[in-house]
Amino acid sequence: IQKMVQKVNHIPEKFSELPNVAAICVYPVFISLVKDSLSDKTVKIASVGASFPSSQTFTDVKMLEIERIIGEGADEIDIVLPVGKFLEGDYEEIFKEISKIKALMGKKHLKVILETATLEDPVLIRRASLLCLEAGADFIKTSTGKNDAGASPEALYIMCEAVKDFHASTGEVRGIKPAGGISDSSTAIMYYLIVNEVLGNEWLNSDRFRIGASRLANNLLGEKYF
Repeated sequence: IQKMVQKVNHIPEKFSELPNVAAICVYPVFISLVKDSLSDKTVKIASVGASFPSSQTFTDVKMLEIERIIGEGADEIDIVLPVGKFLEGDYEEIFKEISKIKALMGKKHLKVILETATLEDPVLIRRASLLCLEAGADFIKTSTGKNDAGASPEALYIMCEAVKDFHASTGEVRGIKPAGGISDSSTAIMYYLIVNEVLGNEWLNSDRFRIGASRLANNLLGEKYF
């Protein structure tokens, strides 16, 4: 973890023409280590919570973990849609749970991971996207990266359409994040172009669009940096 943080700290001097990464994401036990080691304060500290990556525990347990993560100093938290409950149609309980987590987090960014490869059906991906956005997700994200299948262009397109429709109906801006299996520049460009096509140029910044992939950073920098 320290080695990764030091590499991030040195990006501005080694690659002065490039912006730094948007965030470093670690398990909760490493938040304090990153906080103490990170010198580039433009980089956010993100962590995973609420029974990541399965999301299969009680809401009160999830809330306790989120509260602890906030106390440790995380700027952003990634949680996973409880896919089992979603597939059972328990939308109201999911909405309440995500809303409670967002209320506890306040202005800190909440990213909700849909595990789109598990949902598969385009209708379900759109439904899950809108449910999470309505519940308060600041970002919706394709995948945890813990399953065999990660992001797909089709899933991201559907999610972008949901973000666009949500913005049109509410005026609220939410972010989008493909993750899982994105390790080369051509794949990254494909996702970049999807976001540009559906959401437009104003979404092409780290406040609205992220790619979750440290291997991609290595390849883009042209060396085994991370």
